[in-house]
Amino acid sequence: MKYLKPFIILFIFANTFACKETQVDKSKFTEFGFRLEKDPQWETYMDLVKRTQTIKVHTASSYKNEEISSEKLRVFFIENLINYHMPFWYGTGWSADGRTRKPREGTTSASNFVAVVLKDFGFNYNVQKIAQRTPLQIVEAFSQGEQIFTAKMSTKEVLRHMKSQSDNVYLLGLDNNHYGFIVKAYDELFFIHASYLPPKEVLIERADESAVFDTATVYYMISLSGNEKLMDRWLFKKGEISL
Repeated sequence: MKYLKPFIILFIFANTFACKETQVDKSKFTEFGFRLEKDPQWETYMDLVKRTQTIKVHTASSYKNEEISSEKLRVFFIENLINYHMPFWYGTGWSADGRTRKPREGTTSASNFVAVVLKDFGFNYNVQKIAQRTPLQIVEAFSQGEQIFTAKMSTKEVLRHMKSQSDNVYLLGLDNNHYGFIVKAYDELFFIHASYLPPKEVLIERADESAVFDTATVYYMISLSGNEKLMDRWLFKKGEISL
């Protein structure tokens, strides 16, 4: 899958991955090209957040001048969100009322994790307001009018449908109380979320092996990187994401 491999000289992926002790078998993800530890070139999370915004400005200019294609923009979005921002958050503890704005400091709820990550990645909205909304309301806010996939079916059927979708990053809502991201790549589905089940932390896992995913009865999903209106709003800062 090309978007999990280097193509922009502004961000260079390492070919090896340092692995800390965890209950997750990291080899399941590193073999697909997922970075599970933060890039050592970024000393702090805020360094990365600030640098991402600076680079995004230059990327917006290049895109506007047709120097890069919409496909490269999509790749830029996916690689930086999944392989640079997310690794800072892996291992952050979960709690139902967690409200940390800093990864691995304090705890985060599932909604707070989604709200803070996307805010720090460059979307404009009030974190507290977004974090207090239901999964459906959050997915609706980011849909920008695009059709939302809503399913009340077996996990097996949901997975089958999701696997039929294009390779992208998706925002996912489960029932009335859980939130996360789905990455579709290599004909596989990867679930990134702040899990309320052991090890009760932010993690990445295969969707078909996730107990949290399996216990849900209603699923709401919208593409982030495949939504042109949303990508345009993210890149050019066109107003606040409203509910």
